Amino acid sequence: MDKMTVLLILLIGLGTIGFFMLFLGSIYFLSLKVSDYKVKAWIDRLFNILTFIPESIRKGPEYGIRKTMHCIRWTNESFGVHGEDGGQRITGSFIYFSITLLSIFASLLILIVTFDAIFGNGNSKILEYLPEYLNIEVIMAAELIFASILFGLVLFDIIGVTDLSKFFSPQKLSKNVRFAIGIITALCIFVSIYLFASAGNFRFHGAEIEINKHLNPETSTSAYAGNPDKNMESSVDNNHVSPSYLRSVKALTVLTPVIAFLATGFGSAGSLPLVNFVFIGIVFVLSMLLFGPIWVTGFIIEGIVVRISDFFRGFLYLIIDIASSQKKKETKDDIVSFVPAIPLEMLYYF
Repeated sequence: MDKMTVLLILLIGLGTIGFFMLFLGSIYFLSLKVSDYKVKAWIDRLFNILTFIPESIRKGPEYGIRKTMHCIRWTNESFGVHGEDGGQRITGSFIYFSITLLSIFASLLILIVTFDAIFGNGNSKILEYLPEYLNIEVIMAAELIFASILFGLVLFDIIGVTDLSKFFSPQKLSKNVRFAIGIITALCIFVSIYLFASAGNFRFHGAEIEINKHLNPETSTSAYAGNPDKNMESSVDNNHVSPSYLRSVKALTVLTPVIAFLATGFGSAGSLPLVNFVFIGIVFVLSMLLFGPIWVTGFIIEGIVVRISDFFRGFLYLIIDIASSQKKKETKDDIVSFVPAIPLEMLYYF
């Protein structure tokens, strides 16, 4: 460190000390001329100016955080996740969301396979990435089961057995709306039962076909071995494919996607609180990343500045009190005591 740097530091230090002593002297002499209340009010305003910047750094992000928390509370109340029913509705949103997600996944696979059979070569690659036990028949059955569960959850909410979602709560819906939703869900449950029965009819005819094949193997293999077309016609005739079998296949093929679509709609409404949780979680994390470091910095700086300001404010108040006591002493010395030349007792005789 060279001499110029040392000299500069020394001059800055001496200047700071000199300015501080000059400031203390000014406060002292000002207190001798002006009332203590005014001098202390000026000092408070001066230190308020010094603490304005760190206070602003703290209050700005704090305002943003408060608005974010207000938005979170407002959205929770909008989706019914508050009060004594909040816990049940949080659980209900997870149930609705998980079952709806599985139903959408099953519907997506079925649509991919169906469209591939219509517009492609009928050899969809999507099933190759699934486990061996998860074939298209299992996926359709799972889709139908998930849809039935969703309709049952909605119906239980409508009649007041459960309170898993605000959108199906009897306290939030009018009687006519509850009646309409109840009729729709009950009808969908009835259709689901019909589809289950159609699947049973499908299995019954499949078992009957297999039995006929084992009982009459020569009919389907040797009778028309040289004519494949005749062999297929004979196989259809001997297997007794009834119209009810065809109706069952048609019902499963047509009504299952319709039921899955309606169930997805009801399930999506019940899943809205969970979607709201994800949204407010993202907003909360982003607001904490944006405002949190600034708020912490402002809080620390404000704490340091306020405590230093309190220390110097108290020191200046002490100077003001010393000047005030000195002023009172000088005022007392200026007062001359009155001593009568004639004793007062003697005045009573005149």
